[in-house]
Amino acid sequence: KQLPTGKTIADYEVNSDGYVIDKGKGGTLTEKPIKLLDKNGNLAFVPIGNGNPDFNLGISNTLNYKGIQFYVLIDIKKGGDVYNRKSQWLTRDSRNGIMDMTGVATDKRKVYDYFQAFYDVNTNNSYWVEDAGFIKVREVAVGYSFQPKSLKMLNNTFKGITARVIGRNLLTITDYSGYDPEVGSIRNPYDGTGQYPNFRNVAFSLTLDF
Repeated sequence: KQLPTGKTIADYEVNSDGYVIDKGKGGTLTEKPIKLLDKNGNLAFVPIGNGNPDFNLGISNTLNYKGIQFYVLIDIKKGGDVYNRKSQWLTRDSRNGIMDMTGVATDKRKVYDYFQAFYDVNTNNSYWVEDAGFIKVREVAVGYSFQPKSLKMLNNTFKGITARVIGRNLLTITDYSGYDPEVGSIRNPYDGTGQYPNFRNVAFSLTLDF
């Protein structure tokens, strides 16, 4: 790594966010992060993330009791980065929630220009890379199969009747700040404006056996 011409380590410090800034600028209106340079003094191009998860895991179970069925599917992903482009674009327009300093300690508050420096005219940089690991309640289904004696009331028109309520994507636990940690992939690890989150939905099904 290379320092700008005429600069030494003593000219810099690490701010409350862990980024290198000019010494003495912390907490001021001119506080801005310093870009990393390569050995030739040019902007450094380095890996900033890895979309490969450490592992994926699915857990499912079905319970039956006197005609009642309960099914649950839980998906777990450990690790795997996503580039939060939505957050970066919102910063361009000064509409990102991270720019709201309400409740932030006085010595850690930042001005809009500080975040605009990370926006960096939409240039990819490590500030917008986030861990997209999650725990999801992918599906829950509760059903009931009517007993034969109940079907006699319908003159045995049906051999079986099963009613189910099915919920999908009911709960997501994640540290990812975007809409959905699954918007990105290894091939396209961006949470961009063209990506939609997995919608929560509830459906009802009725199965009639003749």
